[in-house]
Amino acid sequence: PFLVELSRRGRGAVDFDFASVPHTVAGGVRAFPVPEVAVDATARFGLSDKPFTGVQSTPPWEVLFGLSYTLDPRPRVIEREVAAAKPVAAKDPDVGVSGRVVDEDGKPVAGARVAYTAKGATVSAHVADDDGRFTGYRFAPGQVRVRVEADGYLPKAVKTTLKADKDKKLKIKLKRDPKTLKGKLEIRAFDPAGKPMGAQAKLDDAAASAGELRAEAPLVLELAAGTF
Repeated sequence: PFLVELSRRGRGAVDFDFASVPHTVAGGVRAFPVPEVAVDATARFGLSDKPFTGVQSTPPWEVLFGLSYTLDPRPRVIEREVAAAKPVAAKDPDVGVSGRVVDEDGKPVAGARVAYTAKGATVSAHVADDDGRFTGYRFAPGQVRVRVEADGYLPKAVKTTLKADKDKKLKIKLKRDPKTLKGKLEIRAFDPAGKPMGAQAKLDDAAASAGELRAEAPLVLELAAGTF
């Protein structure tokens, strides 16, 4: 809307008509270099410019530029579906050692004592159960020395290399201690005619037993392995 005061018309002004009112045509573009900022460019062309007192003249053309931005104190919420991450169980960096102790026939050796030697680790020995099984400690990856002892058997030591994320199972075979093995010695005595006779037998080993032979039955001694 506009207001024209006819009393203020100056010299040379013409009568007020449609052409005295500014008419223009304009076109423009708007771009968003970032979501919150808009850049405008507009060109406007004048269609009429008839002078009249109190009415602003219409320029033949204009080019306008503008910059605007959005200030919204509310947080921007973006909703989208995200697949839930699968929980990953924490891995124990150490490696477990377990196994079984058997004799030469594959029979379990109950009560065997299992000791460990590992770099940076000092642990007490384990005792195998009635089935010869033992569950060891957990060690850092690397080399571990395992020593096994049992009454009546020769001690045995083995070295094993532990790899990360893979528990180690051992099968340790022990040999009988020859000093603890016992045998049976059967003694008979005969007269010059080759008939069984009674006699007194004594072994040259002071720790070995002596005994009396009877004609009807031999003397049987249970002795440790050795020469008599």
